[in-house]
Amino acid sequence: MEQLKKNCIAFDPWDTWWINKKNPRHLFDPNVKYILEVDDYEIDKRLNEEVNFRDFYFLFEDYSQLHISIQYDKKHPRKTAIAKQSYIPLKFSLGILNYYSVEYGSKILDCSREMLGKKISLEKGPFVPRVLEAIQGTDLNTLLPPINNRTFGITVFKYNAGEIMDPETFKNIKGGDILVIRSGLFMKHEKSILLKGKTKLGKEADLNSGIPYSSIISDFDIEKGKLRVIEEYHDKIIQNSYSLDQLKRGQLRIFRVVDRECIGW
Repeated sequence: MEQLKKNCIAFDPWDTWWINKKNPRHLFDPNVKYILEVDDYEIDKRLNEEVNFRDFYFLFEDYSQLHISIQYDKKHPRKTAIAKQSYIPLKFSLGILNYYSVEYGSKILDCSREMLGKKISLEKGPFVPRVLEAIQGTDLNTLLPPINNRTFGITVFKYNAGEIMDPETFKNIKGGDILVIRSGLFMKHEKSILLKGKTKLGKEADLNSGIPYSSIISDFDIEKGKLRVIEEYHDKIIQNSYSLDQLKRGQLRIFRVVDRECIGW
């Protein structure tokens, strides 16, 4: 079956994924990453009839969505299945992003500052996801979870090695935003720091896990194009800084953490 990008899929009622509520990874291009949630509900009609609905919600890394709603008869699901698909692009305003910076960004920054200098056990998970879990308290369904350990919200700034930095978009960055670097090579004081996978910064780098480097923005300097971050280094939480002009290879993205309500979930 042809693998599609993300704005639709080739629905086959005789396939088993939608009946078993499985992730249809085989229907998408391997490079397409997403999170999936499923809702079930039924409507009782006259004459003892039931109409069953199963909704699949795919959230992609650009925070666009694919909604697949399937209506079927529980007794004969494959023969009666009718599927409707809707692709929903992300819509947001600068005002909404500012709201989420105040609502969550300040809490993320405060929480990460409280952890400075402390040792952490990575067996309980990476630093950034643990901070996000901590600020939610007992309600773990408030914030949207990371997608593939590399997308933590709405992109507010992106930069590829060798590009000219746009100072206007750089101004969108706020404290508490999440920095992610993929396959990045910084040249710093004539020493190379390789950021790839889940990295312990310095002379050594852990290149085995495949999890991109992530940290929390604490401050930034527009004139120098410098980002100050709070990060995990050798199982300890420290402060560090990175200049965009020192990024010689790789991609840099900065995300604003948002909640489920932002995308209608």
